[in-house]
Amino acid sequence: MVFIKGKYKIAVYAICKNESKNIEKWYQSMKEADVIYVLDTGSTDNSIDILKKYPNVIVNQDIIFPWRFDVARNKSLSYVDDKVDICVCSDFDEVFNKEWRKLLEERWLPDTTSIRYTYNWDFDNLNRPTLTFLLNKIHKRHGFSWKHIIHEYVEYNGIENVIYVPEIILNHFQDKKKPRNNYLSLLEQAVNDNPNDFRDIYLLGREYLVYKRYHDAIKMFNKYLFFNNQISNEEVSIVMNLLASSYMNLNDIENAIKWYKKAITTLPKNRNSYYDLAVLYFNNKDYNNSYIYLKEAIKISKEEDVYTKNSNCWNEIIYDYLSITAFNLKKYEESYNYSLIAFLINPNDERIKENYNIILNNYKKYKGEL
Repeated sequence: MVFIKGKYKIAVYAICKNESKNIEKWYQSMKEADVIYVLDTGSTDNSIDILKKYPNVIVNQDIIFPWRFDVARNKSLSYVDDKVDICVCSDFDEVFNKEWRKLLEERWLPDTTSIRYTYNWDFDNLNRPTLTFLLNKIHKRHGFSWKHIIHEYVEYNGIENVIYVPEIILNHFQDKKKPRNNYLSLLEQAVNDNPNDFRDIYLLGREYLVYKRYHDAIKMFNKYLFFNNQISNEEVSIVMNLLASSYMNLNDIENAIKWYKKAITTLPKNRNSYYDLAVLYFNNKDYNNSYIYLKEAIKISKEEDVYTKNSNCWNEIIYDYLSITAFNLKKYEESYNYSLIAFLINPNDERIKENYNIILNNYKKYKGEL
């Protein structure tokens, strides 16, 4: 094996099954590593042939049965050479920003165990992140193993020394056509095997939301909250938001409002719940309450370093909502000011541009200029 003459020996490792359409883009992102290890778990397309064309890619094949994500990840990690210093786990629908290796080598220290970095999970139609996490799948070669049958995570067997490098950005471009029909059964199996594992309870509740099984989701989220002495306020707030969303989908507005307000009380310095509650009120034409909670949201001037972020709380969308709620409350000057902010943030959005022009004309009439 030939390593780049860098500060550290770096390897990417991944599991693959029928990823032929994603490989080229993924490889171009990952090739900054010295070597890339791929464990193919049963591709029936030409993924293996494509991967073998690249000079620094090593492909192994193994069928994992019965399927467990943690077993597959651990198997793929086992193929990584012992001489590697830093391991980078990635999926084929993920792409790093350029020069991620340079950033990694600049910040990694001899006693570092893992890195926390920015993970953009979803994007809007302008390719701006709408949901962002902190991820930890960059770690040293030894002492780590993967846990959990699904929604697996990597765990160190000692005392961690974690470094935060938000400048390293991994973007996720989910293939929504790819089947995930085994996720639900795996999560149900996980909760059945260990009914007190609150992480799997949460994940099962979230999966029920995907399947629109809202009553089942509510049951899981309420069960999760029984463990609130073991989980952070941020996690409690996230689950309360999901409870509110479940009730909203059942058209139970009263309970939805109740849980959004509980989420706000639990994590008062985070915009997400204020925004979500304001949008609920807006959709129900309660512009006064929508206005109140939007105003409370923008009072929070600093974006907290939290696990999940809804970018609509910080971009033009929140000001667009404010402009419309203020307009409906006949607060025309405020309406104009907020529509101008939204327009200046994103002048290329035709709907926002049209809103701005309508509100501007109305404001001029209000001032007697037209």
